[in-house]
Amino acid sequence: MILLTIIYSNEKYDITDKLNKMQSYFSKREILLGFSESIKDNNHFIEIYGLNPTLSDKVKNNLQRYIASFIFKLFVGKFLEEEFGNLVEENYFFLKEDEIIKVREQFKNLLTSDKETYSNELISCINIKNKSIENVVGCLNDSEKFNIDGYYTFRKKSFKKEMEQILNILVEEHMVEKEYDEFIKLLKYFVDIQESKIELIKIIIEDNGEYLIKDKNEKDIMQELLKDVEESKFNGSVGIEDLIISGLITYCPKEIYIYGKENVKNKEMLDTIFNVFENKVSIKESKPLIKEENQIIAHKKNKEIDKKEPIHV
Repeated sequence: MILLTIIYSNEKYDITDKLNKMQSYFSKREILLGFSESIKDNNHFIEIYGLNPTLSDKVKNNLQRYIASFIFKLFVGKFLEEEFGNLVEENYFFLKEDEIIKVREQFKNLLTSDKETYSNELISCINIKNKSIENVVGCLNDSEKFNIDGYYTFRKKSFKKEMEQILNILVEEHMVEKEYDEFIKLLKYFVDIQESKIELIKIIIEDNGEYLIKDKNEKDIMQELLKDVEESKFNGSVGIEDLIISGLITYCPKEIYIYGKENVKNKEMLDTIFNVFENKVSIKESKPLIKEENQIIAHKKNKEIDKKEPIHV
């Protein structure tokens, strides 16, 4: 049973290797496939056979998606070879050579990897990728013959637009990351040139995500830590996390203990603290004992003892 005939003329397409991998992938799932290849007028014709007596619609759909995925990767490779350089030169001339290499590698890895989980920033890129693959699936579903070069020529304009959208997102992410790295370097410089004003600061993240800031004696120093931060910073655009980081930079503690890391709602704050203070930061598993509370409890117990009548022997 012939499932599909793939037609192509570009010798750079490594179709045979991809089909062999597909054959191995489905054979492990007891789906047997066979191939035959012929060449006519410089066009390669590869017929894909299903060797099982019958194939369910679900299996056929999985085959189509597998084929559509590796065809999409062929198009990505073609785009990188023919379009990427000119596009970067026209729209992203401000990038240095090492930055271009980095973005290109990210672009290639993102679109040719079979990874299933991505950061929130890259979800939109994956949506564009999946939509492009679905377009190929639609064509495979409509016909038993698929001309790779013909399809690429037909969709070249829209495909290029999709790739530009993804590239734009990656460049924006790169610039944000670059600015963050420069910001971290600046903060580390401030920390390096300052003398430490406090031995130890403990950051305790409560179950509800709120913060307690204490010194080595368990004294609450939240207000003290933030007193040198300008009151003008207390507005809707600046959160408590930014103020805590500002306070840490000002006091430059020799050590920072963090309790309740799993409760943090703003992971970026912890990342910034780790990146700026590095080996000065330690993660603690259990919360510290609150001496003030222990003293109050002890005081209450002493009062209760005093109230008891003396025992006469």
